Amino acid sequence: MVYDADIGVLKWFERALAHANPEVRRSAVGLLGVVDTPRRGEWLQRAEGDADPTVQAAAVLAAVEGGSPSLDLFESDFALDATGDDLEWQWEYLIRVTDGLYVPLSAHLVWLSCEDDATAKSLAVMKAGRPGARGKRDVALIVSKRLVNQYTRSARNMYEARQWHHYGRPRYQDP
Repeated sequence: MVYDADIGVLKWFERALAHANPEVRRSAVGLLGVVDTPRRGEWLQRAEGDADPTVQAAAVLAAVEGGSPSLDLFESDFALDATGDDLEWQWEYLIRVTDGLYVPLSAHLVWLSCEDDATAKSLAVMKAGRPGARGKRDVALIVSKRLVNQYTRSARNMYEARQWHHYGRPRYQDP
């Protein structure tokens, strides 16, 4: 779960969770399952008392999802001969860019050589095609952030995804 205390993100959640449309409230509560903020607990409690039962259910699921730790094991975790330079470590961000209060289902992948949330968010807004004045009112929400290498990262484009599907992911060479 990614912790985000950006004031723009906090204001967006506040507006979305107080919106009259239950679909907007439900999508915002769903994002609280993967995005942690200083007021997350308070917002989930408020959503559990919402008049709409789908918002209440989403709040319970978000609380359960946010409280469950996960441990991903990758091939690189067992590569004893590989050094840090060989693995080409990068930060991989999965970011959703809102369109006002609407949260699209699509997300944008951004890779950076160092951990920099602000740069990753601005790159995701550019990838969403909303730079300039319109991009300033939209909010980029970091859904996940992880340290990856050339063997554990996600596919960078559709061609690479098709190649991996057909031939398999890149693997370490046996010594």
